[in-house]
Amino acid sequence: IVIERLDEEYKKGNITKTQLKELFNKTDVYPIIKALFKANKLSEIIPQFRKIKHLAQFDGYHQYPVDIHSIMTLYNIENIQYKNIQMIYNSLDKKNKQILKIVALFHDLGKGRVRDHHIIGEKLIEAFLENLNFKENEINLAKKLVRYHTTMSNTAQREDIDNDKVLLKFANIVQTKEFLDMLYVLTYADINSVGENIFNSFKENLLKQLYLNTIESLENKELLFQSTRRERKEKQLIKNSKFLSLSKFWQKKVLNSPSTQLFLKNSVENIALIADKMEKCEKYQYEIVCNPFSIEIIKKGIDFN
Repeated sequence: IVIERLDEEYKKGNITKTQLKELFNKTDVYPIIKALFKANKLSEIIPQFRKIKHLAQFDGYHQYPVDIHSIMTLYNIENIQYKNIQMIYNSLDKKNKQILKIVALFHDLGKGRVRDHHIIGEKLIEAFLENLNFKENEINLAKKLVRYHTTMSNTAQREDIDNDKVLLKFANIVQTKEFLDMLYVLTYADINSVGENIFNSFKENLLKQLYLNTIESLENKELLFQSTRRERKEKQLIKNSKFLSLSKFWQKKVLNSPSTQLFLKNSVENIALIADKMEKCEKYQYEIVCNPFSIEIIKKGIDFN
């Protein structure tokens, strides 16, 4: 009955933006979305679904086509099986829950295109939310969730989540606990919608530990500030001609340096110069400068510190 009414109102042009917007404020949106999908009406209500209808994912990971996976992600937002994640979801305000449900449906809608699906997905959800008259800060929050919806999973499963550099890089993306909470819930729902038994206690523990470690990092404002400055220098460095003339090995060695001070105390040009000297050094070399007084010692093979 709900679907028939929605369909009739849509055809008459009577579905208001407010009505569609309020649909995502319901406690159980999934049954309505699923029914609309089965009745072949979802892409009429949400046109962005047309491009990914029955779109298979040949990545050896996802067990379902994009449309089914997206709808299941919404289901897993509303049916969380882990107590700690459920508590985090329950702590979100009504607006953030509404945004999270929309993001669940939109997070992979950029697939099947030439460009990165994270970037395309950002544009798709931006157009949808603008049409529904969401506020700019709400749209930006949704766009950021779509852009980084795989970041928490990749960081937890592929990086050393006890490494300060890894944590600060992730914390710099997250910026706030509000965003971290929403990303945590979305990441769980996304992985749990890939297929049966894909999300397990091992992955849950990894995500939980990354979540807790990141909260600690977010509380250390000074380290976050330093990390932001380092990241800015790194972006400038990969455009520097002197740096780009180095071998790929040395470029990677510089960017992976455990020393943040290397980036904070030196200009981009000096960092590139130091790296160049290290690459060309046969054994060791030193330089003493009197004004201002400084001693520079370079030894072949030593780590940047």
